[in-house]
Amino acid sequence: MRAAKYAKDNAIEAWDLGAIAEAAKAAAEGIEQRGKASRGEKTMLDAFWPGVEALQAAQADGKSLADGLNDAAAAAQEGLESTKPLKAKYGRAAWLQEQTVGVQDPGATVTAVVFQALAEYVNG
Repeated sequence: MRAAKYAKDNAIEAWDLGAIAEAAKAAAEGIEQRGKASRGEKTMLDAFWPGVEALQAAQADGKSLADGLNDAAAAAQEGLESTKPLKAKYGRAAWLQEQTVGVQDPGATVTAVVFQALAEYVNG
């Protein structure tokens, strides 16, 4: 919802790397606020924030959209991997507590897949 609001408020007509980075940041902030979770708590945010930060860094470095999305996909994948040693605190996985240690977070998995799909789409 926050990404859509960013696009509407800024009259985004063409999605360049800067617009995607800002919309992704708005989305991540909205997820944090609504879910009352943050990075490091074995949620999708553990993959989302690294992806956002990679987009921002790529935009600041003047990289192309394709290169920025490649960087974001790689960063999201690293963030996904970082969830494996953590114990789930939220969602259905929280019911399993210690059993979630050593398993990657499903939300972070989906987030990494989305970043990868965006990169693949743009790269053709």
